[in-house]
Amino acid sequence: MADYRTFQVKLNTEKDANRIAWLERQTNITEAIRVLIDNATIGNAPGVPASGAVDLDLGAIRCVFEAVLDERLAGLALADGRNEGDGGEYQEDIELASKLDAMF
Repeated sequence: MADYRTFQVKLNTEKDANRIAWLERQTNITEAIRVLIDNATIGNAPGVPASGAVDLDLGAIRCVFEAVLDERLAGLALADGRNEGDGGEYQEDIELASKLDAMF
């Protein structure tokens, strides 16, 4: 089973407007970020040294992910899944869970 790491990023809506616009046009943000990182680390990105050695700004990458999550989760209300009528037993909202799954 594969292990995953999650990164969260934050972008300034004014200073990073062009980056936000680019991300919003992507159909698969995770893959877009992978391609950007791959290009940067193998030296295919403009301004990257031929050695391919670059310092990745993980803070910037985190900002991207945070902005995407903020946008995609805007307007959704998440409850703890407990219902007073059922003795406090946890019940997953299948419809909401499906919507969240579809976002990723």
